[in-house]
Amino acid sequence: MVSERVISDNDLRKAIRELRARQDLARKEGHADLVDDLARRIRSYQDEMGRRL
Repeated sequence: MVSERVISDNDLRKAIRELRARQDLARKEGHADLVDDLARRIRSYQDEMGRRL
């Protein structure tokens, strides 16, 4: 059995903000592959927030 960690709404919001900052930096530095990966992670967290509302 896999234990799934529950993340608070505030932690999700914080993670989204931090990932966006990392995405902006990656974009400025020309790391397109990292930008795409971060965008997927951000969408995943946003989807989770949407399910909670």
